[in-house]
Amino acid sequence: MTATAKVTDRISLISWLIGAAAAAFFALAAGCQSAHPEVAAVETVAGQSCFGCHTHEFVNSSKPPHKVLAFSQDCASCHSQDAWHPASGFDHQQIWPLTGAHEGPACAACHGDFQKELDSACVACHLSDYNSAKAPDHVAQNTSKLCQNCHSTAAWKPALAIDHDQFYPLTGKHKTAACQGCHTAPGVKPPKVCSSCHLPAYTASTNPSHTALGLPTSCETCHTTAGWKPAGFPNHPFPITSGKHKLTCAQCHNDSGNFAAFSCLSGSCHTASKTNSQHQGEDGYLYSSAACLNCHPDGKE
Repeated sequence: MTATAKVTDRISLISWLIGAAAAAFFALAAGCQSAHPEVAAVETVAGQSCFGCHTHEFVNSSKPPHKVLAFSQDCASCHSQDAWHPASGFDHQQIWPLTGAHEGPACAACHGDFQKELDSACVACHLSDYNSAKAPDHVAQNTSKLCQNCHSTAAWKPALAIDHDQFYPLTGKHKTAACQGCHTAPGVKPPKVCSSCHLPAYTASTNPSHTALGLPTSCETCHTTAGWKPAGFPNHPFPITSGKHKLTCAQCHNDSGNFAAFSCLSGSCHTASKTNSQHQGEDGYLYSSAACLNCHPDGKE
């Protein structure tokens, strides 16, 4: 056998021995893991924790910087034995759930250079969105910075339906009105007084003339959110909600400048011929509106 052949044989033998040793090592490790599953994930056969061998990787990790952020030294909580990168076992949901539009961005989009922990308040990342919002103007109206009250992680826009009832209940026609119908100027909260929006309707009313009669501007006394018209008059001294007396105001109050005056005899109501014939023999009968009301205060015969 030549010298070259001897060297080759020795190299082959050494390679075989190394391979056999490695196989024996991994077989032994597998056996240990099988018998001690609670230990095998943390300790090596040399009795070292993961950190004992991976201190260098821990100290020099920069995205995120494990040492700066005081991460746990239990490497196995995020890393696997397959490779240090990527940290396949890291579960962000345990720290801060990623849902909706938060699922897509790269880590650095929120964490930047990873030199500090993030504030979990939405506004910490969305302050620029808050400051630039104009419909409504969040800054001018001093809107709460609890973004989650109106927004979701699905997207910044559109905002969720705002619970307007917290501020002013929306009922009737108010439900379908555009926001700008009441919120006419950015940063200005509309008063909760009806006339602040409905003063033009009050001023334009002619039946009866609200301004001429000096009617109060407490619109809710006669009007409802179902509609400006028809209005009711809950404290009317004469019943006008039943029978034949479901009339317009002007049919009885024909003097638009004085709604204290009324007539039971105008138009086709209670004509003289018909009324006189119905009251023949009645003592004290007079064909006048005041006499009608005096004897028939409830509108009945």
